[in-house]
Amino acid sequence: MKYISWNVNGFKSCMKKGFEKFFYSQKADFFCIQESKLQNGNCGFEPKGYNQYWNYCTQKGYSGTAIFAKHKPLDVKYELENYNDSEGRIITLEYNKFYLINVYTPNSKSGLIRLDFRAEWDDSFKEFLKKLNNNKPLVVCGDLNAIFVDNLENSDSNGMPEETAVGFHELLDYVKLTDSFEYLHPSDKNSYTWCSYASLNSENKICSRIDHFLISNYLCKDLKYANIYKNTIGSDHFPIGMELAV
Repeated sequence: MKYISWNVNGFKSCMKKGFEKFFYSQKADFFCIQESKLQNGNCGFEPKGYNQYWNYCTQKGYSGTAIFAKHKPLDVKYELENYNDSEGRIITLEYNKFYLINVYTPNSKSGLIRLDFRAEWDDSFKEFLKKLNNNKPLVVCGDLNAIFVDNLENSDSNGMPEETAVGFHELLDYVKLTDSFEYLHPSDKNSYTWCSYASLNSENKICSRIDHFLISNYLCKDLKYANIYKNTIGSDHFPIGMELAV
């Protein structure tokens, strides 16, 4: 199974910058997007052979997630248990052998003005994944707004303080998940999936690896590759990909 995840930072904008070409070139079983910034009914993209699942934010032009799936799921959920997700941040597809969770984790924002909101989300998300993982293996993907490696430079401007990085490691340990890219590329501490538009022409770019494919530890034996598509334009994020032999 081939999986792609991409924070498109506005689906309509990304469509104008080559989204369709990249989408069709990958022939993925599952193509997940975050930060669609769409409202219900205005996607305008109907790829043949894919089922579409969209979760929209109530605030226009903000957040939102979607999954294009070749395989019809047993069940679809658009929220965390005991958490009111009005920002369209999560979609869960259930299959016979695994769950696929596409997520756009809240950022703490500049000045950490949403740090409490982020902490509440992290607690709910952690318990949600733990419960699912007790049932069957997980594939979790998306913009988790969390750094795996201990590179916290410019963390305040990214809305990713030290607490966020620590919380991400706690999530992996508590749920028993593995970061697929870290697993296959343990010596690569410099790759990134996001780079601030404002710093692109600066000598000191603000870049981080905040987009991830996380898998249940049980699935590591089936992991074939994990990529960052660094030459793909269309967003301030790069797409990421993974393949599992299941």
